[in-house]
Amino acid sequence: MTEKSTSSQLIHSIVRTTEEMRQTPSTAFFDHKSNSCGLKYEAALPIRHSLPLWLKGPHMAGEKHDKTVFCGGTQETAKADRDQSALYFKIPPKKKGVGDSAYEGMAHIMLVRREGHSKETTNFINAALARQENHWRLKSYEILRARFRHGRSTEDKMNLHKMATEMVAVIVQYDLHY
Repeated sequence: MTEKSTSSQLIHSIVRTTEEMRQTPSTAFFDHKSNSCGLKYEAALPIRHSLPLWLKGPHMAGEKHDKTVFCGGTQETAKADRDQSALYFKIPPKKKGVGDSAYEGMAHIMLVRREGHSKETTNFINAALARQENHWRLKSYEILRARFRHGRSTEDKMNLHKMATEMVAVIVQYDLHY
């Protein structure tokens, strides 16, 4: 997907990072949610239509927080020094994404569940997040659900895993469309 098409199509999106479990023992790969090693992928899906807009990764699960992946750097990193290819920089002005609690504190660009939201807003956020989970059902494929044992080096394994993830994403999209 080109940068131009991403920024012109990304009206509202849902951002979710998924961890795919791997058998590479290292603190950089350690995922505290699953208590195992894994890779992260950042995914964005527009709310108004079903064509996915964004799938970026892999990132080592323990290396960066979801918000750091989304923003292209930490709060301490100046915006000019961050990764400009990050999704944060692709969202047009005056538009927002919908995300989980990992994106708390980014009210200018992300909508998350909070106390005090109206019932309609809470239902909208819940429906958007559920849609994201249903759309990116990557773990329903054995190659991404089980330990990934393909490749020789860590870099080779990550490249092969990325290829497998992208292929499964295309299959899922085709399946949903037809």
